[in-house]
Amino acid sequence: LDTNLNSPPAGIELCRVRAVGFADADTIAIDSIFQMVIERGDLFEPRFVEIQSVALTAPAKRKLITEPYNILPQEFPAKDNLSLRMRLVVPNDRNHQAGICRYDFDKKRWVWRGDSRFDNGVLTAGTPSGGSFVALRDLDPPTISKLSITARRVIADSRPTISFTVVDTLSGIADDRSFDIRLDRKWMIPEYDPESGASMETAPAGTL
Repeated sequence: LDTNLNSPPAGIELCRVRAVGFADADTIAIDSIFQMVIERGDLFEPRFVEIQSVALTAPAKRKLITEPYNILPQEFPAKDNLSLRMRLVVPNDRNHQAGICRYDFDKKRWVWRGDSRFDNGVLTAGTPSGGSFVALRDLDPPTISKLSITARRVIADSRPTISFTVVDTLSGIADDRSFDIRLDRKWMIPEYDPESGASMETAPAGTL
């Protein structure tokens, strides 16, 4: 809304309001890109849900694949995740690195949905409530810090523990299987703590 009624609108914002939870499943599509599916079992009771398409200026959407979409209310109780679909209509060889993100208003940043998947030109993810959603590509590699060993260091321990901290600010690190760590071409079994971001491996005797 704009209090200056003489100013031209920045763009057209589409919205759609539906009563959901009466049918076995409700599909709400506001355009050819964004779609939400709510099954009756996802909700505690029927309710109204609104979807908005948000028009942004060019600088604000520079890193976004799609325009943002709002699902309102921002917060409401649900039994299970609601299903989101975003179709990426522009082919790109990096679309497989894309995911659906929800905006965190407290931290002021987009947060990757952990179950986000890309297949056949379509992104899918679940959300336990409403919010603001967009498609982003994660093109920045994780950063590694606090590595416990250094180049040309002499280590007397035949089975040293190698530790480091890894951080990925968008799609994140899933679990131990996200790491492929090798010493002398031999695969090391990693241990990863998602709370601290720390990973450690014990090198077998004879590798250093």
